[in-house]
Amino acid sequence: MTRIQTFAGILCIALLCIAPAMGAGEPVSAIDNYNNAVDLASAGEYEEALVAVDAALSSNANFTLALATKSGILSAMERYDEALAAADAAIISNPDMVYGYVTRANALVGLGRNEEAVAAAESALERDPENLDARIILGTAFGNLGMYERELEFSEEALALSPGDSRALSNKAYAEFMLSGKTPEPTPAPLSLLPLFGGIALLCLLRQR
Repeated sequence: MTRIQTFAGILCIALLCIAPAMGAGEPVSAIDNYNNAVDLASAGEYEEALVAVDAALSSNANFTLALATKSGILSAMERYDEALAAADAAIISNPDMVYGYVTRANALVGLGRNEEAVAAAESALERDPENLDARIILGTAFGNLGMYERELEFSEEALALSPGDSRALSNKAYAEFMLSGKTPEPTPAPLSLLPLFGGIALLCLLRQR
């Protein structure tokens, strides 16, 4: 069993819930463009989604949720430097919004900067102690650092919040395997599973009213 260090596959986490107050007061056109970006990204149309989210940001460059979502889209496109810049802009716009830190952590994992990813994900948990995605990213980052006990710890915490979550189960299985002392053997994984082993390609998809 090997950990596949690639982001070739995309696992979209579509958080299709309403985020009250987030984006409140944004122009209707910005919200419409933002929601269009969410729909396009959910369908895997990342180039078009990026155009739509940029249109939302053209109405308000500090539309924090759109900045975080742009970061997620760029990570899905494996454009991690740009994803990091968008996440940082979201944090500057609203230092209290958890998904700026979640998408920052995700981009940093994509860049192989796992220590920094841990710090960003921990910042997310400081703002939202029940955040599932931050725990999954922490598990992935610790696993990439060879800290399998910590990966197992956060995977189990994630599963306590969301039993059966495929990402947490994958991280947990990998950590347990590495802690078992068995010799890893190269085994191909289906494309759909690549991000489960290589990291999380996270899309912060929150629709607006």
